[in-house]
Amino acid sequence: MMQNQSCVQLQKRTKSKSTRLGHWFAGLVIGCLCVSEVMAEESLLNLGAEAQQQEQAESQTQSGASTNANDDQGPEVDKGGFAKADADKKTKDAAVTDDTPVWGYHEQKAPRHWADLSPEFVMCEQGQSQSPINIQRQKAVGTTGLPGFDVYYRETALKTLFDGRHLKVTIPVGSYINLENRRYELTHYQLHTPSEHQLDGFAYPGELQLVHDDGQGNQVVVAVLFREGEKNPHLETLLQHLPKAVNETRVTESVRLHPAKFLPGTSKFYKYHGSMTYPPCHQNVYWMVFAQPLEASVGQLQKLQAFLGNNARPVQPLKARTLLKSWADQPPGVSGNEFFYTP
Repeated sequence: MMQNQSCVQLQKRTKSKSTRLGHWFAGLVIGCLCVSEVMAEESLLNLGAEAQQQEQAESQTQSGASTNANDDQGPEVDKGGFAKADADKKTKDAAVTDDTPVWGYHEQKAPRHWADLSPEFVMCEQGQSQSPINIQRQKAVGTTGLPGFDVYYRETALKTLFDGRHLKVTIPVGSYINLENRRYELTHYQLHTPSEHQLDGFAYPGELQLVHDDGQGNQVVVAVLFREGEKNPHLETLLQHLPKAVNETRVTESVRLHPAKFLPGTSKFYKYHGSMTYPPCHQNVYWMVFAQPLEASVGQLQKLQAFLGNNARPVQPLKARTLLKSWADQPPGVSGNEFFYTP
């Protein structure tokens, strides 16, 4: 962990070297976290539109019969109710071969078609534990023994990548969490607009997902929703250093951003077993969705939306799964509702 006299001490208590989410930051020693001065805001490139042009060029090569066969299905509609069939902002990865199935969020590559694009994607349709879900707070089962996790994140140089579908911030080896005595490396975090998870049937303007991997095919994803509110300085740092081209990794050594900046100051989260929210939709994923959203300004959320377009998979049925929450149920007669009001 870097030491710097100009750093700002966020949290430091001496109970332990790690943090149990049950006590949240009670023992977390994040150390000194530095955020370099943000460079002047650059003009926003609409990479989604660039990807859309490539996608439209590909779609023109398809047969008229194939196009007519799908006209009656209508355009893909996002969670905000806006038709996006004319705004497909996805592209084929430059690093993959021509025979690699390409998926997206609109038209014939939309989530409802993923299972048809490749046999490898069959789990997207047949899986019984798919993500995201609608979190119905009143139906979540309260617990007192739900295991928390120890957070060991470190500050690193900002490295961003836009692959035509997701904006990712890649993290070098060394930031991780411990969950039930197993280490999960933080590989990257990514953003979605609107949010993929819903709270009581409502999508939020954005969602950030911190993706962890144990190296054996198991993943833990920690999700944080964004709501309209005060300007978020850490999100602003990210927005001022967006990639300039699809599949281009932009490294900004002078800007160092700590992943813990995107964790809310709360111990409450929802937990369930699910899947990754994009193909091949494998189901070895342990989800933890924080109950309290982070705030971001309207302008920031609009800028993020303009850059990404709609890259959220629709919610999936909970089916036989149980949604848990990290705190006990309220006694009878005491309201357990949590409202995050934005004036």
